[in-house]
Amino acid sequence: MAEGIDGELTRRYLDREVDGRIVAVIDRELDGAGLVLDVGCGSGLYGPYLRRRAAAVTGIDHDPALCGHARATGAYERVICDRVERLLDHVTAADVVFCSEFVEHVPNRELPALLEVLEAVAGRKLVVTVPNRLSPHAHMDPTHVLRYRLGSLLRQLNRSRRFTYTLHPLGFADTYRRRLWCRPLDAAARRVALLSPTVLYVGRRREPAGAAGAARRR
Repeated sequence: MAEGIDGELTRRYLDREVDGRIVAVIDRELDGAGLVLDVGCGSGLYGPYLRRRAAAVTGIDHDPALCGHARATGAYERVICDRVERLLDHVTAADVVFCSEFVEHVPNRELPALLEVLEAVAGRKLVVTVPNRLSPHAHMDPTHVLRYRLGSLLRQLNRSRRFTYTLHPLGFADTYRRRLWCRPLDAAARRVALLSPTVLYVGRRREPAGAAGAARRR
């Protein structure tokens, strides 16, 4: 990832609208969370929704203009303006790491190291959303540089010694879902990840060896 800031990309992120699918993920997966870390928080688009479900929210993004907008939402206790690769210089622990529409911007060679950083911080859960590369919209953004298939990315995630990941479909965005032609497609896309334009990976921390057996004996 280049160190420079792309002004046109900044404007595009400032113009983004809330996606109801992501709000639903937050409501379902982060309800009752302690500290949530919003990775690649951008303009703070989902900060208010995270704050509604979590005790506290910290954001990190490398774009100073976007960080300024995130701070202005008032949803974040702290917004760190730095690259995510340097996350451990600023944050060592969070209850849940929320990483929406970020991983696809990471080159394949850098992904393993990034996952190590995110898992080192996440105490209980790691929530990741990415576009399905079989969907045309995934290729409209030239900054989507990660090359993956849904199954291969799941297998890569599950190489982790710390977390176990599951894959979930999210269906179509609200603007499409309301159209008559999309309704039958959305019904299928909400059940089958391969048909879903955006998907969710949820990582849950593995229990230490022997912990599950000890819990059952109690």
